[in-house]
Amino acid sequence: MDAHATLVEFDIHRENLLSSNFNSVSIGMAFNEEKAVVVDLFSMKEVIVDVIDIKQETFTINVNGRMLLTTNGVFVMRILKVDENNNLNVKEILHSITCQNISYNKNNQSFVASFKNCQKVFSEPGKKVLEVYLREKPDAIKYE
Repeated sequence: MDAHATLVEFDIHRENLLSSNFNSVSIGMAFNEEKAVVVDLFSMKEVIVDVIDIKQETFTINVNGRMLLTTNGVFVMRILKVDENNNLNVKEILHSITCQNISYNKNNQSFVASFKNCQKVFSEPGKKVLEVYLREKPDAIKYE
């Protein structure tokens, strides 16, 4: 089965693929002996995290990324603990930073966020999640 050819065969899917209203597509597929199901989800992502640089010896974490839209900017980032059932524990914030710890390059819309003194992040066992909070009017955000 050629999933791509099947998707572009339908006008709405082809229009979505070529549309400037979306900059991301996720495609899922499931099948058995009788049938195959292909699902596509089109969305407009606002931010991409390119690299998370973890330096355990200095207890620092640097997050490099880019804004895909000019209407928002990165305002706050948090590292949260995930419990044994893979649920996000919003009460257990291991570390957070504000825009004073984020540098932003308006020319290429890239950012670097620096988490320092992250001993608790490294000492806590288990999975962690990085949350990225965006805010409208990036020119009003007072970056580092």
